[in-house]
Amino acid sequence: MAPGPNRRRSSTTTYCSPLGLTASFLLSRFVSGLLRDVPPNDPLALLAAATARLCVGGLASPIPARLAVRTDLMTALRAE
Repeated sequence: MAPGPNRRRSSTTTYCSPLGLTASFLLSRFVSGLLRDVPPNDPLALLAAATARLCVGGLASPIPARLAVRTDLMTALRAE
């Protein structure tokens, strides 16, 4: 049962990244006053943010799944 939710979370992260990049281009003029020394549509900064988001999303799925697989079910049920 663990591979299903993990796959869904990873695919959501992958498919929502282009949506986030599009929103960042559309909202860039509103946050341009908050940025210093970085243009609002800097491709390198957007690529770095998208890469960081994908890495965090990719690591957020397997780590809890690995911990859940190692847990003894009877011990967990007795604890409740």
